[in-house]
Amino acid sequence: QGMLGERPHFWAWEGIAAYFESTEVRAGKILTGARRHSRLDIARRALEAGETLPLDEYVRLDADGVKGRYNQGASLAHFFMHAQGGAHREAFVKYLRVVASGKAEAGTFEAAFGKKPAEFQEAWEAWVRGKR
Repeated sequence: QGMLGERPHFWAWEGIAAYFESTEVRAGKILTGARRHSRLDIARRALEAGETLPLDEYVRLDADGVKGRYNQGASLAHFFMHAQGGAHREAFVKYLRVVASGKAEAGTFEAAFGKKPAEFQEAWEAWVRGKR
């Protein structure tokens, strides 16, 4: 993790790693992003218990801030990869590239998505609750 972990937006690094824990082989195909995955179930329970951070705050965390909040990151990565038929996937991959390069800064999220994290709050919560 090194210097990458000291940068903001570290959640994306851990979130995509946790997202890939959902990988399974079914009928000879490698599939990722199952809706029925333990990380999403835990994220849903945390959301319902009021234990998640607002996205504006969460996406800016470094490695120390993300500790203990990996399920929120996994659910957010899952949301960006699959919600609305994958409408946010390209922007998320662009964002991941910047985070992985170690060059993430305060405005990295907005630059990649063209929106503030708070603008995804309602849709992400609905996704985690299984309503979208």
